[in-house]
Amino acid sequence: MKIYIYILSIACLCIQQNINADPIITLFIRPYPGDQAFAQEMANRLQNGKKFAKRQLYCIANQCAQAGVIATYAGYLRVSNSSGQIIFPRKHEQPLIYLIVTDKLVPITMIANTVHHLQFDPSADVALYKVEQKYDEQINQYYWDVTTIKKTSDIVPLEALVIISKPKNVIVPTGVTLTTESPNLILPDIYIKKDVNPINNALYMLNLAHLFSQASVKYKQEAKRYLQQITGG
Repeated sequence: MKIYIYILSIACLCIQQNINADPIITLFIRPYPGDQAFAQEMANRLQNGKKFAKRQLYCIANQCAQAGVIATYAGYLRVSNSSGQIIFPRKHEQPLIYLIVTDKLVPITMIANTVHHLQFDPSADVALYKVEQKYDEQINQYYWDVTTIKKTSDIVPLEALVIISKPKNVIVPTGVTLTTESPNLILPDIYIKKDVNPINNALYMLNLAHLFSQASVKYKQEAKRYLQQITGG
């Protein structure tokens, strides 16, 4: 009898861990390979001696383009780490997300610092993508289908993950990427060009940071591994 109670206790603990571990949405930002346009622009600028020192300082401060990219989703604000990873707690059920790239947003407040919704800034360029998880019965495989869509409303969708950057500096590959079914949405990689300016983007979002929650990463040590959980701060 004791052995059955012991097994039942272990099962309950495992279930409790799964309940506490919220599903996540994550993606990796990679350096854009073979950025020839950027290289040519840099060569042209460096011919002007007055701009040489300025460009040197800029390049020193921007060695790791995939780090420091700001994104927001479901009222949370996150910054990509040195590996280019961004993680959010998943707050919607549908296996799709709207990926938006723009460097300006307009928060519409309801009461004090409570944001009712976000709107697109009419003065800023916007790129919109629909990232939807689908299933192919013929090959028995789940996959991501990434398509470019047009803006049909001034309101940012609730299922949107917004990358704060000028759209010309972020490359989102469209098409099919294989994946597996999971409560966690692991989105396809996107690519960022070296000409991105994370400092300007950070200074802009600093004015709006008080309107967003900070999602934080918590770790729990076990015998042979660490458990990771994303929570709202």
